[in-house]
Amino acid sequence: MLSMYGWRKAFFVHIQVADIEPVYFTLMVNFLLIGAATYLFLRTLCPAWDLGFKKKGLADGLKRYGIIGALVAAVGFLAFYVGLSLFDRQPSIEKVLIEGVVNYIGVAIIEELYVRGLLLNLIEKMLVKSKNSTLIAVVLSSVIFGAGHIFGVLNQPLLVIVSKVVWTIGMGMFFGGK
Repeated sequence: MLSMYGWRKAFFVHIQVADIEPVYFTLMVNFLLIGAATYLFLRTLCPAWDLGFKKKGLADGLKRYGIIGALVAAVGFLAFYVGLSLFDRQPSIEKVLIEGVVNYIGVAIIEELYVRGLLLNLIEKMLVKSKNSTLIAVVLSSVIFGAGHIFGVLNQPLLVIVSKVVWTIGMGMFFGGK
């Protein structure tokens, strides 16, 4: 994930829309480029690789989790608005949507692609002869996922670091279960 931030000086640095920081447009382009490059790379070199993106079950999933998902999104939107209000006084709706929601959706899609689509499946295939290969793959990829989030909380109190890592490991296990 760190490599995508290296491009921020190359693309769209001077685009200004409303009160949105220009770097977020660069990040969105990077999400698209990274996702497209990974997808094309895998479809070309590993056409049989299952990334887990399926239409089957989507309608059922939306029926089961759509309302709670919308509520979580609304709470997240409100939290970003309140959080940004402390710094900007009156952040625009565009700023909250782009800097908050769209940025985190982009990060989540890329993380899902790499952690669940690639890493979890790779570990599971490596342990194919193991009785609990799926469980081990979910736990191991979740621990790696959680450890990868340490860098975002460096220089914070130890409780914050431990909480973030434990929380992301738990989220990894939740989303990694099939």
